[in-house]
Amino acid sequence: MPSKDSTHFEQYTEQNQVKHEILSKYFGAYLRALSKYARAFHYIDGFAGRGSYDNGAPGSPIIALDQLLAQNIPATISLVESNARHYQELVASVANHGSTSSLIAPTLILHGELQDHIKTILAHPIYKSYRPVATFAFIDPCGVKGLRLEDIVSIMKLQFGECLLFWNYDGLNRWIGGVASQTHPADRLQSMFGAAVVQRVLEIVQSTRNSNEKERQLRQLFMECITERSGAKFILPFRFQARGSSRTSHYLIHCTQHALGFKIMKDIMGSAASGAGDFDIFEFLGGTDLCDQLSMFLPAADENARRAILAHLPSGPQLVSEFTQQWVMRPRDFLTGKDYKRLLIDLERSGDIEVTNPKDGLAKPAALRTRAGKVTLSDALSIRLRPK
Repeated sequence: MPSKDSTHFEQYTEQNQVKHEILSKYFGAYLRALSKYARAFHYIDGFAGRGSYDNGAPGSPIIALDQLLAQNIPATISLVESNARHYQELVASVANHGSTSSLIAPTLILHGELQDHIKTILAHPIYKSYRPVATFAFIDPCGVKGLRLEDIVSIMKLQFGECLLFWNYDGLNRWIGGVASQTHPADRLQSMFGAAVVQRVLEIVQSTRNSNEKERQLRQLFMECITERSGAKFILPFRFQARGSSRTSHYLIHCTQHALGFKIMKDIMGSAASGAGDFDIFEFLGGTDLCDQLSMFLPAADENARRAILAHLPSGPQLVSEFTQQWVMRPRDFLTGKDYKRLLIDLERSGDIEVTNPKDGLAKPAALRTRAGKVTLSDALSIRLRPK
């Protein structure tokens, strides 16, 4: 009989690959970007598993460890696993890696739940030896149990605290139904949303018949709980669809206080997205579910952005970088730099704007910016409303 981990891997192979791709790419970029501001790094894995899957693919602890060892800044790693057998295999997996000696302290591997060890982890000596420390937590429970708002808040309140969360919407939906019918206790909802918000959760479920609208409201409520309790300024959700179904399986939700991390994660989630979600999510669809949904965002989101760009131009020419570097760091802006360049080129093609050289103010039409048959747009150029 396959182990629990291997069954989970067989069931979510494609999703796990994408999830770990996002973790690996972001954590590597996070380390490079934050090295300008932080003197040390602390990686926390709240549900570390065995370290690797049955097919040999690395799990999140090994992925993070490899990224930490690839840079020269002082770093440490804390891993938590509740399953006794998986804990022993995790210890062996880290020991067999053989390259942890460059970390400033031995890898902390703890048996139990994250909530049992969060105070110990956040009291790690690294916080006294180095200031400031950048802390990145990957909180990835298999089910609903273990995702505590209190733990997220504790991490996010650190100076450079960030979290990447696995939010099991499918499991949550079933649990809420059990609470509503009084067959399940409400403790897991209290841990996830906060005790004061549980009644609001139940009201959404009981009053909202449309499943998509119910999901949107619950997702928004969860993100608002994080924002209000932790002060997180930037939150990005990435949706995964259940296999062979249009319903949501789970979300990866990235929380950060810093615009730079927000910008980097948008680029990475955008590159991994394969379908159109609603205005403020990225979405991964499996190959059998993709169909014709090739746009990252619904057309209305593009139209809103076009109107905003045109409304910004009457004051005079603006550098392209205003949109690709500055606008992308606004908390509620879910477009990437590539999206803005695409929209600006579309507006130029439709005759709404023209591209100019900011040094002399002369127009620089698309014909002069074409390479390999494609129109390019440098951040150093300017755009302005096309004269009537």
